[in-house]
Amino acid sequence: MHERSVLAEPGEARLRAMLEDIDIGGWLALVIFGSLLLTGRSSDLLPSPARLILLLAWPIVAVVFAWSRRPITVATYCIAGGFLLRLVDFWLGGGGSDVLSVTNEWLQTISNGGNPYDHFYLSSIPPGSPVPYPPVQFLAHLPGYLVGGLVGVRFTEVVAALGVMMTFAVLAWRGAWSTALPALALYAGLTNLIELSVDGSNDTGSGAVLLLAVLGAWWATTRDFDDRSARVAGLTSALALGMKQTTLFVILMLAAYIWRRGGRAAFIQYAFAVVVVLGVVSAVFLVLDPIAYLLALVSVSGIHANVYGWNVWVFAGQIGLPVIGQADGIILEVVVTMVAMATALLLPLRRIGPTLVGGIVVTLLVLFVARWTTHAYFAIVAPIILAIPILVTLERRHEAWGAVRRSNLPASQALDAALGSNLAISTPRDGPANS
Repeated sequence: MHERSVLAEPGEARLRAMLEDIDIGGWLALVIFGSLLLTGRSSDLLPSPARLILLLAWPIVAVVFAWSRRPITVATYCIAGGFLLRLVDFWLGGGGSDVLSVTNEWLQTISNGGNPYDHFYLSSIPPGSPVPYPPVQFLAHLPGYLVGGLVGVRFTEVVAALGVMMTFAVLAWRGAWSTALPALALYAGLTNLIELSVDGSNDTGSGAVLLLAVLGAWWATTRDFDDRSARVAGLTSALALGMKQTTLFVILMLAAYIWRRGGRAAFIQYAFAVVVVLGVVSAVFLVLDPIAYLLALVSVSGIHANVYGWNVWVFAGQIGLPVIGQADGIILEVVVTMVAMATALLLPLRRIGPTLVGGIVVTLLVLFVARWTTHAYFAIVAPIILAIPILVTLERRHEAWGAVRRSNLPASQALDAALGSNLAISTPRDGPANS
């Protein structure tokens, strides 16, 4: 008795596989988002009105999805819910971070004709602290500043979070239903991510642009790293680097990925775009005062003198072990960073999933050995962590589609083989598989 191929029933196989993915992704997303709604805040005894409205809507959404099997129902619910939860917290006021207040003052300074990299910042904590962020971070908040001043600058982070959620929905529509919809639900409903998009930090926006860089590299993969796609990947990577230095480690891994998968020609196009974009956004400040500009960018490693947050030194202090001093801590962080990054770059990683894991591991290692690690930094890596299963799914399907295109099958059968739950492109009856 011969094994039955997914190619036996072209339309049926494709539809069945897609509906299975939609069912898995949709129900996982609903369970995740509903569970996160029930958690609320750590100090809540009763739900906020926004959480209560969303929770009351959950059974309705579940019934509609069960009846229609339309994933747009779940995606819309999660996106609207995530935006509503952020909007409610947004109007409660900013959190403890001074970054967006400083961003507002940076934009005021340059609007008044001053050099924001040799300016004394009154809104920083403490006043006069150096501002270590690259120019793209401030320019990304310029539209919000022009519309609403500090309120507009703060709202930019909410818009960035909305952009991440909509991106996950688009990736689901591209065929990653079972991985992208749960990622959307997690990003929409995780309480810390909601708080970090309204607490005055810039890490939500940095994470959104880093996700854009990752998708730029993935798009170049699907385009076989032609010149245009390699330059677009370089553009998006430059924007991520221009947001915050913490993105460097993922970007370096993406650069190595493009070198290995696309070859030297693609890497040259990619690197050229990175250099040009960063050069353009830095040119004015290099002309005004290159020393002040460069010192501001490198001050990120020693800007905080105290030990704080989510790192090994806080843990060491809690259990009575010695805590490293500031000067030695900077040296240790530099050494660990260089060793970890070199190790990751030397690994022969040619797939997008392991490449991103390498970048995330190095980023977390650097954060964990630093003396000052606010939990806001995790808003940078969260979208990338959530995107890894999605891109692995899309990579699998992209490779399957490439295999069936090379097999010279009829178009309808090739599509079924690429999208079906069973990705085999032949059966014992068909003879040896093409690969």
